[in-house]
Amino acid sequence: MRVKTFLLLLLISLSFLGCETTEKNPSVSQVIKDHKEGIKEFGSQEIVVAKVGDKEILRSRLYQELERSAKQADVDFDRNFIRFFAKQVLDELINETIFLELFEKHEIESNKNYVDEIVKQLYDDFQAQNTLDDFLDGQGYSLDGYIKSLHYETQVQRLFDRVYKYETSDFSQEAFIKYNKEYPPKQLQAIQVVFKIDSWGNYEEQREIALQRAKDVIKKAKEGIDFQQLAKDYSDEQVGNPIGFLDWFGYGQMVDNFERTAFDLGVNNVSEPIETQYGFHVIKIVNEQPENIDPKEYRQRFIAHQREQHIHKTAEKFRNEADVEIFEDKIYY
Repeated sequence: MRVKTFLLLLLISLSFLGCETTEKNPSVSQVIKDHKEGIKEFGSQEIVVAKVGDKEILRSRLYQELERSAKQADVDFDRNFIRFFAKQVLDELINETIFLELFEKHEIESNKNYVDEIVKQLYDDFQAQNTLDDFLDGQGYSLDGYIKSLHYETQVQRLFDRVYKYETSDFSQEAFIKYNKEYPPKQLQAIQVVFKIDSWGNYEEQREIALQRAKDVIKKAKEGIDFQQLAKDYSDEQVGNPIGFLDWFGYGQMVDNFERTAFDLGVNNVSEPIETQYGFHVIKIVNEQPENIDPKEYRQRFIAHQREQHIHKTAEKFRNEADVEIFEDKIYY
């Protein structure tokens, strides 16, 4: 009887010890769960993160858009993503607030016929296969939200077609030559080593660890160690054949920071650490070739780029004239 009692007490003691250990050293899954719940609670709060005149932008709206962007990119909605994209998404919300006032001022209505055609096409393409909800979920929208975004896009287009018109010089031969120099039709092959940031832990500490690992690999590369072997030995992304290999890619296929560095780097050169929403990358360009693209398609790419630049410059002008306040201490989880 005493033996049984002793064993029972021992098991009870061990169970309490186990609970204490779990509490002090929670499992990774529990840490992730806690952080996700923390982000959800933090992001749902109606705290003002920016003001445009008397118009307020709330944290709940910012985090809603951030979460939608993460869904579109098919990446985790974590602190790494938030820290990398929060300012960019907030800038877009500020621009949207300014544009909405301009729509009202200049009586710009959306192109309802165009939106109706797009929605009809959506139903034709997806509803028959019962995949419309999947498509919308991948975009991070409800159907009403998606339609609203289409109306907004057509209003922006009309605003610049009718009021803040594109300059003839934007599409001149001189501008085209400049674009061709900055974005030549070429493709690259590269090898990358990826160092992920564990955004569920102490973010700044984990970021510093990932950055130092990237610097260590650069040092090894400069010492002459084969870069392909470095990717195999050190990359947190063990994908590609061989590991880390990126086959031919052109402009517009990679995230901005990565793309700018890659196309400026030159064959056989190794980059400094490149920070993206995925962590830090160190890349080596191993080959380049001309992109096989139809001249008309390349011209359309140029026109789209120039339109985007014009809209961006105009938005920046109005933003500088507007009374914009950003409360950075209210943004980040």
